[in-house]
Amino acid sequence: MSRFTIHDLAATIDARAASGGEASYTRKLLDKGAEHCAKKLGEEAVETVIAAVENDRDHLIAESADLLFHLLVLLKARGVKLEDVEAALAQRTAMSGLEEKAARKRDYPRKRRRHGYSGDRTSNIIPTGSLPASSGRGCATTRR
Repeated sequence: MSRFTIHDLAATIDARAASGGEASYTRKLLDKGAEHCAKKLGEEAVETVIAAVENDRDHLIAESADLLFHLLVLLKARGVKLEDVEAALAQRTAMSGLEEKAARKRDYPRKRRRHGYSGDRTSNIIPTGSLPASSGRGCATTRR
């Protein structure tokens, strides 16, 4: 059995994006627009974080697969190719992680308030209101 790669997933997403919308979840996501795709990616990111915090390996693997799928769908919705992301990663490996992080902060300052993030450092990870208040998870995002 051959190994399934992220490039295989990207190719599958490309093929399904070109197909009709009724039978394809990918096509339905894309038809709803990039903003919807971004929200789905955020939901999957939160679910991945929860699986990691709960130390549930199988759940973390499943949620990570969902996260990668939804990331590639969002990239497709915005016309960004996986190769573009790979090129950015390759460029970053030319310097140490600390140098790269400092360069990112200098070149791409965050605008947290514009995206609905609160001001304290712990709640910058998850957008305000992305988890239901009744989740009982005790996250900063459940505070009103």
